[in-house]
Amino acid sequence: DAQSVAERVAALQSLADLSSSADLSIEELGGAIRDTAGCVELLCRLLHDDSKAVVSAALVVLGNFAADSTPSDLVRLRSTGGTDSVFRILIDRSEGDELLHAAVGACMNFCRNAEEAAQVCRMGIFVRLDELQASDDAVLSHFASSALANVRESLAPVLRAELDRDEFDRDELDRGDGPDGAASERTHAAASSVHDALCEAVQATLV
Repeated sequence: DAQSVAERVAALQSLADLSSSADLSIEELGGAIRDTAGCVELLCRLLHDDSKAVVSAALVVLGNFAADSTPSDLVRLRSTGGTDSVFRILIDRSEGDELLHAAVGACMNFCRNAEEAAQVCRMGIFVRLDELQASDDAVLSHFASSALANVRESLAPVLRAELDRDEFDRDELDRGDGPDGAASERTHAAASSVHDALCEAVQATLV
């Protein structure tokens, strides 16, 4: 009902405001959310709430939480669909929509991790971010530009590793030295698939 929606909005907005203020450090926010049973999962579910204000506040809190997230935190976000939900909002919303600001801000922090940065490339979100960094909205432009910078930084070591592995697999196939030719070819194909997708997205578009 209207009262419960108002209560959810008020509670979440207070948490979102606190998470963005100097009164609560990112580390303290992360610890509080991490240590509260079911908090991450609840915030991810609220990304599908009917109230735009609830969704916006949940995006802000999750985005700030991601700034101090551990690998296990990110696994929780992915497994509950939170990461994908944030990225879908970023794709679907147009400029002028308050949810777009919050989604791009959250994406900026998510992309400090290589797995999330790779997902941005796989889903083609980097193209959307590239468009948004040219926005007349200074805040939106800053968020998008910072997200792209985080993608580059996060994926740089991954790309180097995949390039090195790809070259090793090619040499092995050319020499026929692999213990199992079919297995080596599959290994090469898998490495090439990751390498090609990420290289094309990051090197051609972002660099």
